[in-house]
Amino acid sequence: MINLLPQTIKKELSQVLAYKRIVLVALFLALTLFILGGFLFYLQKTLAERSLFFQNQINIKQKKLESTQLKDFRSQIQKNNTQLVNVNQVWGNQTYFYPVLERFFALIPSEIYLKSLSLQKVKIAGSQPSKNKNSSNKEVSQDALIQIGVEAFALSRDSLVGFLEKLKVEPSFQGVVISSTAWLKPIKIDFS
Repeated sequence: MINLLPQTIKKELSQVLAYKRIVLVALFLALTLFILGGFLFYLQKTLAERSLFFQNQINIKQKKLESTQLKDFRSQIQKNNTQLVNVNQVWGNQTYFYPVLERFFALIPSEIYLKSLSLQKVKIAGSQPSKNKNSSNKEVSQDALIQIGVEAFALSRDSLVGFLEKLKVEPSFQGVVISSTAWLKPIKIDFS
C-alpha cells in the first residue's frame, strides 16, 4: 500500500498512533496494577483473617491449658493446706514432757531407784485449748495436766518420806499419792 499523504500529515498520524499506543500501554499497566492491587488486598485480608483465627485458637488452647494447670495448682495448694492444718493440729496438741521430767528427776534422792515411769496427758474438764499465737510450742499448756506414774524402790522409809515431802512442797506436783502398803516395811520398800 502506498501512502500518498503529505509528510506533515504522515508525521501527525504517526504521532497519534504513538500516542494511542502509549495510552493503550498505560491503560494496560493501570489495569494490571489495579488487578494486582486487588489481589494483594484480598491476600492481605485473607491472611489477616487466618492469622486472627489461628491467634484465637492459640488463645483458647492456652486458656484451657492454663485453666487445667491452674486447677492442678489449686488442688495441690488445697492438699498442702490440708496437710499443714494436720501438722499444726499435731504440733498444737503436743505436750512437752521434758520440763516436768526435769523437775521430777531433780527431786529424786539417791536412795530411790526407778523401775518404771509412765507419763500421760490429762485434759481438764471444760477447758479450751490456748489459741495465743505468740505462745511457744515448747511450753507446757496451762490447759493440760500431766499424770506421772512411777514404780520405784526405796532403800529406807526415811528416804521415801523425804521424797514425798519434796513432791508435796513443789508447786508443779499436785495430788501425790503413794500406795499404803509401802509404809509397812522399814527398808527395801517397793512403792508406786
